Amino acid sequence: MAGTIPEQIGNLKNLEFLALGDNHLIGPIPPSIFNISTLSSVSFESNQLSGSLSLNTRLRLPNLERLYLGNNQLGGPFPMSISNASQLTLLDISLNYFSGSIPDSLGNLRNLERLNLNVNNLTSSRMSFLSSLTNCRGLEILDFSDNLLISGKLSGLIGNLSDSLQQFSASSCNIKGSIPSEFGNLSRLIGIKLDDNELTGMIPTTIGGLKELQSLSLGDNKLEGPIPSQLCHLNKLGFLNLTNNKLSEPIPTCLGNVVSLRQLLLSSNMFSSSIPSTLTGLGDLLILNLSSNSLIGPLPIDIGKWKVVTSMDFSNNQFSGEIPIGVVDLSDLTYFSLSNNRITGSIPDSFGDLLSLESLDLSRNILSGEIPKSLEKLGFLKYFNVSFNRLQGEIPDGGPFRNYSIESFKGNEALCGAAKLHVPSCKTKPQRNSKARTKLITYVALPIVSTILVVALIIIIFRKDSMIQTRTLATFGYMAPEYGLEGIVSTKGDVYSFGILTMETIMRKKPTDEMFSEEMSLRSLVKETLPLMLNQVGDTNLLSTTGRKHLAANKCALSVLQVALECSVEMPNERPAMKKVVTKLEKIKVNLLSDIGTV
Repeated sequence: MAGTIPEQIGNLKNLEFLALGDNHLIGPIPPSIFNISTLSSVSFESNQLSGSLSLNTRLRLPNLERLYLGNNQLGGPFPMSISNASQLTLLDISLNYFSGSIPDSLGNLRNLERLNLNVNNLTSSRMSFLSSLTNCRGLEILDFSDNLLISGKLSGLIGNLSDSLQQFSASSCNIKGSIPSEFGNLSRLIGIKLDDNELTGMIPTTIGGLKELQSLSLGDNKLEGPIPSQLCHLNKLGFLNLTNNKLSEPIPTCLGNVVSLRQLLLSSNMFSSSIPSTLTGLGDLLILNLSSNSLIGPLPIDIGKWKVVTSMDFSNNQFSGEIPIGVVDLSDLTYFSLSNNRITGSIPDSFGDLLSLESLDLSRNILSGEIPKSLEKLGFLKYFNVSFNRLQGEIPDGGPFRNYSIESFKGNEALCGAAKLHVPSCKTKPQRNSKARTKLITYVALPIVSTILVVALIIIIFRKDSMIQTRTLATFGYMAPEYGLEGIVSTKGDVYSFGILTMETIMRKKPTDEMFSEEMSLRSLVKETLPLMLNQVGDTNLLSTTGRKHLAANKCALSVLQVALECSVEMPNERPAMKKVVTKLEKIKVNLLSDIGTV
């Protein structure tokens, strides 16, 4: 339906329902319509109506219960006489150009259940209209978002609003001050939306008592301090947006208990430490954004538990370590960014199985190796960026790579490829020496086991298996826990140090590396990684053979690491004697020689 609303509708004196929404109507709303005292419901939403709403100040509208005027081009001052419609339960004037002050007389609408004023040009002195709305004891939905001229502070009177209130939306209203703790009184709240304001202070702990809360949006403010652990009690919370504030301290480990979370947005804050390992317990997470913080350490080793995630952004942090191979299990992933971190290692060839991927940004890291040719299978990959790494070899030229420019690859001096990319052309690759490859176990794995055996034997020669006092100075990261507590060093302490040293030898990671913290040590990394993840974190030189040779090296390293774990248990009396350790290592060496002989 198009055209204007005929003035003659005002002559229908017994009209109760008028529904003209979702049409193409233009022009003003005839004032005569609001002289129909029998009207119960009026719907003009989603048209192109314009002009002001000129209502008689003595208008009563005694039977009007629902008035829908949203999504038009109506303007002028707020229609004050609406407050005379005493039976009104729903008022929607959203997405218009109404101006002037929100009347305090809205509190006269004692039956009001839903009030939607969002996206207008309304004002309110000290938001006094909120005080008047405490008279509306059945109010369920209150939305006055996107009225930039409102300003002011939220007072503690917010807690006196209807105990039936389910939705409180006041984003983009230039609200200052702190978030009142009295929000905790509104026990039936399902959603709080206060993003894009000027709020300061800390997140009230009382919000953690809102057991029905499903959505909490506080992004784009100036909030400080930690995420209150009380928020971990919100068992129905599906959406948490704290983006672009000044929040700090580590991300609470207890957030991993909020298994209802679908979107977790914590970007552009000052969060520190590593990603809590508990977060991978959020099995239904769809969107995770931790970008632009001060997070460190490796990405979660069991990242593949986020089975349904579609978007992950870890950019602009200080993450280190390699890309977990578990990413390949994220079959629904469409957006993945690790830009501007300290990620090392190579790009997993298995990325080629992420067929839903549309955007992949690995730029500004320390990645090495070649760009996997398997990525040519990613038909939906519109954005790809690996610039400013240490990549080498030929740039793939099939599939989506036909559409990329040098911007995707610059800053990698050893890359070569097509002339259009302004990189050197690729030379023919020399044939690899297969004999050298088949001998790699003999020249790498065997010396490692032999060296570890020699170290174990030296410890046996110079130490006796009894608790003794010593002046030996322990090295941080290698010393046994009991040394730090009591200063006592024994051969059991030496066993512990031997275990840590063995892990360092196999894993090529020191216990003092930046990636390790209170939550993640070298030992805990090995324990979590063993055995399925060894190919990801182990020494790539040791594991670069193929077929049965690969299995021989892998089996050897796994066995040695298992011994190292036994040596580095916390309780001294649970650690094996070094003679038993030597026996186990000798057996591992014999098994390795046997495996080499059978390949």
